[in-house]
Amino acid sequence: MYKTLSVLIVICARGGSKGIPNKNIRLLAGKPLLVHSIETGLKSGFADRVIVSTDDEEIKRIAIEYGADVPFIRPSELANDTIGRIAAVIHAVREAEKYYQQYFDIIIDLGNGSPLRNQQDLEGTVKKLVENPDTDVVYTVTEAARNPYYNMVEVNTAGLAKLSKTVRPQPSCRQDAPPVYELNDSIYAIRRDSLMANQNLTTPIQLSESLKQRVFIMPAERSIDIDRKLDFQLAEKILQI
Repeated sequence: MYKTLSVLIVICARGGSKGIPNKNIRLLAGKPLLVHSIETGLKSGFADRVIVSTDDEEIKRIAIEYGADVPFIRPSELANDTIGRIAAVIHAVREAEKYYQQYFDIIIDLGNGSPLRNQQDLEGTVKKLVENPDTDVVYTVTEAARNPYYNMVEVNTAGLAKLSKTVRPQPSCRQDAPPVYELNDSIYAIRRDSLMANQNLTTPIQLSESLKQRVFIMPAERSIDIDRKLDFQLAEKILQI
């Protein structure tokens, strides 16, 4: 797809999960959740490498079985709830470049809890980054179910509520309000040098004036971020359609 650029896909999948035990290897439509992201990466056709960053031997075994590389084991200090994923991604890039003796121009972080994304989503995200040289990162979003200009409120310290954001004229229906989007934690495509220059961030899309950001919009039916048992059930139903 982009012959002049080298692309590394990173899938972070640590062992254990507080919300759903062993979430990353729990079966979804007959495959471990992790595998859905691996297959998306391998089918892309433009990734030089697809690697899994994990601290868990069982996850490593499954990842290799389904075609991903696991060239290192993630250190325990980068595999706990207090460490943002960006630290694990940066570590993965450094280890991969050392292991493969290769420099990667674009890093793609695939959120492991987003099994319904497809090739159109992945290619569209990377294409937007490549075709906009002024952009540091492109990440996926979906149209928000609630709109801060219309039906989201904030409560102040006195207990009084007000609309989160205002605009004039005040929209009479949600469709008239300025469009807003929610992150779906599916795909982050970031330039390698931009990533390394912003190592203090906890996520690739943390607001920073030093990062120029764009979004790729995904439909709601492909934007499920599995974090609860209900999300698993819903994703299973969609995959059966």
